[in-house]
Amino acid sequence: MTKHNILRVLCISMFATLGACDTGNDSAQVLRDKLVQGLDQATVPLAAAIATAEAEGAGVAIEAELEVEYGALVYSIDVIGNGTETSIDIDPQSGAVVRSEAEGSTDADDLQAATFATGADWAGLIATAEAHVGGDAFEIEVDGEDGGIFEVKVLVGNSTWEVYLSASGAVVKSERDDDYDGDDDGGYDDDDDSDDDSDSSDDDSDSSDDDSDSSDDDSDSSDDDSGSSDDD
Repeated sequence: MTKHNILRVLCISMFATLGACDTGNDSAQVLRDKLVQGLDQATVPLAAAIATAEAEGAGVAIEAELEVEYGALVYSIDVIGNGTETSIDIDPQSGAVVRSEAEGSTDADDLQAATFATGADWAGLIATAEAHVGGDAFEIEVDGEDGGIFEVKVLVGNSTWEVYLSASGAVVKSERDDDYDGDDDGGYDDDDDSDDDSDSSDDDSDSSDDDSDSSDDDSDSSDDDSGSSDDD
């Protein structure tokens, strides 16, 4: 999935349901405020919700995030067990399972992620990420490729950060997540600007070609004038 599409999915799953998805009317600050509101309402830690979901789905979690589904604030957690993916919603205030739905057989990437995450210390991973940047985690995802990595998204004031952790829980790197920062459109900063720059470069190139063609035409015209002089 491309970064552009991922951003749209995040918009729908994380913010739309906390009030309204960014349609150009809400600024990035408003969207962050809605996320803060959701975190304030959650009394059950993310790690505890993951443990409950893994027990319910008899498997290993590969992704967990705070969102709203059908008008209710929940932890939405994907669990892989016996080759099947189950989507489980946990009430962030009571810790109870409010929905458990089998999504069918899983793919090789998810199975790889589940293998990597087996036995993970979710509480330790989340605590390390939060302490590293000084904020509140609202999402954790497992990437089983290239040896495996845990990706934790953390809200820090008016910014969000991505903290990458190894299997041992050590911080591999951390970086500011510009996807949640405001831009001129009042929403998300994605690859569109880069595409626009590329298109602009193409236009400039086309313009240069046109100028070159024009120069060639002028040269041809000069040659014609020279030939006319010789005839005289």
